[in-house]
Amino acid sequence: MKFLMAFLILVTFVDLSAWAQQTKDKVITIHSFLQPERMDTQLNGDYGKIVRYVRDHVDSPVIVRPTFLARALKNFERGQGNICFFPMANTGLDVFFPGQFSQSNSLISVPVDVVTGRVISRKGMPLVSSLKDMKGKTFSVIRKVLVKRYFPNIKQNQLVKAPSDSNNIRMLVNGRVNYMITFMPDIALSMRAINFKEYTFDPDFLFFESTTAIICKRTEKTEHFMNQANKLIIDLQQSGKMKALMSEFSQPAVAGSEHYSRLPHFRNSSDDERR
Repeated sequence: MKFLMAFLILVTFVDLSAWAQQTKDKVITIHSFLQPERMDTQLNGDYGKIVRYVRDHVDSPVIVRPTFLARALKNFERGQGNICFFPMANTGLDVFFPGQFSQSNSLISVPVDVVTGRVISRKGMPLVSSLKDMKGKTFSVIRKVLVKRYFPNIKQNQLVKAPSDSNNIRMLVNGRVNYMITFMPDIALSMRAINFKEYTFDPDFLFFESTTAIICKRTEKTEHFMNQANKLIIDLQQSGKMKALMSEFSQPAVAGSEHYSRLPHFRNSSDDERR
């Protein structure tokens, strides 16, 4: 009798394990990172609303896992199966995972929105309008940002590294630094979340501009998911619903547009190059 009970328990366990594996093989897991007014654990914010809309309108089961950026990137890198990441800048895979991904083993959705790199100043401080203006100034920046990619001549003693957006902002708010290297619209939303308005920037000075997308590791399931997600994103853009989902600081990509990522030519670039 004991042998029979043990056998039945073992068979049940094997059946449940097989069922769990089959279910896991069908699930799409989207890793994301927490950003004020863009993504939280309840999928609020503009990115949260977009990924929730996609999740609710595809025929594959989807789990969205927002967490801190470093952990989200690690989860995506190490994850097995039908693994995706959102949002990712067009060059994100090459920047964060150099040499690991290509068209053969990854997928990228149609463009979702546009992000830009900016240099923020405290109100009352001179604007940074060219590379030349950065000389001798100290900037806060998130550790994960590859500053040398954008500013090859910047010195390490000009940088104060912050572990997160909130710490980055705190240094500007507390006056520890007067300048910040960061990205829009994320920083504008983070500033609004704490009601901090004492900042400005030169709208003509960009150090980075890129479309964003959903990125997936290529599997049969993620290919099917991506085909559906692309149609949903384009429908949102063409109908104007994408704009309604996003904040006034955000810039939806144009429906049907191509991906791009560039380091814009700075104003007075010829002066900077002679420096």
